[in-house]
Amino acid sequence: MNRLELQRVNIEKHKKVLKDAMTDDARARSSISLYASITKIIPDLNEKDRDKGYIVDRERSKMERFEFDQTTSNVEICNRLWNMGDTIQRHG
Repeated sequence: MNRLELQRVNIEKHKKVLKDAMTDDARARSSISLYASITKIIPDLNEKDRDKGYIVDRERSKMERFEFDQTTSNVEICNRLWNMGDTIQRHG
């Protein structure tokens, strides 16, 4: 293979990697949108050492922020999110 052909092959490989990454990104966005639609929870995926995000009621245009540190148990997080969801729906 000559140098020009090698460059063409490398470019094609990079294009495939980029296309796959874009497909994965679109799939992840779709999954998060579905999750948010069902649970009314939009997580902040950029935060690694805390569980945080928003509970959203789109019908009433309401949003409530939540944030839990790593010492909060999963049961406590679930209970608090459940209560927050109930509160946002009742007071809409």
